[in-house]
Amino acid sequence: MVYLPSPELNPVEGVWSHLKLTALAGLAALGLAEPAGAVRAGLRHLRHRLDPLHGFLAHTRLRIRTRSTNLKDTPPRACGHLPLLPWEKFS
Repeated sequence: MVYLPSPELNPVEGVWSHLKLTALAGLAALGLAEPAGAVRAGLRHLRHRLDPLHGFLAHTRLRIRTRSTNLKDTPPRACGHLPLLPWEKFS
């Protein structure tokens, strides 16, 4: 787990913002079950769409690094089999 000192560095903030503008927009719930169900449905829908998820990460300008035992100093995706993602292009 990593502590992120600012909401701007937390990609989950982008997810919540997206859910508030889509799944929760205009919802007038009488209890907690309705918004909870709307959030679950919104997350299920979002799980299958990579573009918004890449955008949430790109907005933070964070770099994603994968664990590797033999390529410790190798930049992410430098193995050649995957292209750079938008947030990896920021230096």
